[in-house]
Amino acid sequence: MNATVKIAALSCVLLLGACASTPRTGLRDVDIRASSGEPAMTVKLAEGVRWFYPGGPYGAPTYAVDFNEAGVSTRVRIALDDDVTQQIAVGESSASVLQRIGPPLQKIRFDNLRQTAWDYHYHDTWGYLVEFSVMIDDSSHVAGKVSRRLNQDRDNK
Repeated sequence: MNATVKIAALSCVLLLGACASTPRTGLRDVDIRASSGEPAMTVKLAEGVRWFYPGGPYGAPTYAVDFNEAGVSTRVRIALDDDVTQQIAVGESSASVLQRIGPPLQKIRFDNLRQTAWDYHYHDTWGYLVEFSVMIDDSSHVAGKVSRRLNQDRDNK
């Protein structure tokens, strides 16, 4: 099953009825795995685990699904949006970034800076596709962040 089909299946499984707007919780981990496959990344939480499912042709959106110790989903959300990008702070650990927004779409090393850019894609509040880069230094902490719209000329066509 290709990635786009998996994300479509996950979206429908996680939302009520025929893909309504309210995320559905209370699903078993085995049900989500059966419909959507293996998550791209799993992180341990204080009370359970979080699975990440990146999707779409540009890696957006990425869904985060939290499970309690019993394997029942307690929270479903899109992992990255404008509010989350504002909350990521210089000095924050790379482990914290991974736990919050999941695996990057790509990593690019900048030897002269001694940093690696972790690139993510998401749709901003206005629906534009955004590339969000978190700069991780060699001590595994956030050194900076930057974002840019990839399709900002869409309204001029």
